[in-house]
Amino acid sequence: MKGIRGLLVALGLLVLAVTTAGPAQASVAAGAGTAPSVSAAVTCETAGAGSVEHFTLYHLTGYAGRCITFYGFQRCTAGYTDDEGLYDLRLYEGWDNETMSVHTYSQCDVRFYDSYNCPSHGDQTGWIDNSSNLGTWNNRPSCVLVS
Repeated sequence: MKGIRGLLVALGLLVLAVTTAGPAQASVAAGAGTAPSVSAAVTCETAGAGSVEHFTLYHLTGYAGRCITFYGFQRCTAGYTDDEGLYDLRLYEGWDNETMSVHTYSQCDVRFYDSYNCPSHGDQTGWIDNSSNLGTWNNRPSCVLVS
């Protein structure tokens, strides 16, 4: 009787573990081939003092790998002449020269710099809305300007 009770308890724990893990794995797989949904696919680090999502950096191409989402105080404007954020990636552990894809939100666009003295010096990209592969800019961004 004790053997059967122990087996039933173990089986119940196994079912509980599979049930708990199942949906999280399914949401990651479901989000893999579609536009990224940070909340559904993976939990990112966060940065910034506001509550409005501006952009998410990803360590790998295809919006994959570890990530960090930056927040501001308001939605960005459609123009490029204003400055809605400037981020020195040295201040965020493991993100200096470690970005291969970016997704933006709230009408924001980003410009990457291969310099710590941005936006006044160094190589820079054009304005980017979303990019699943930064190509020649993979692992180069050291500074991010948001507009």
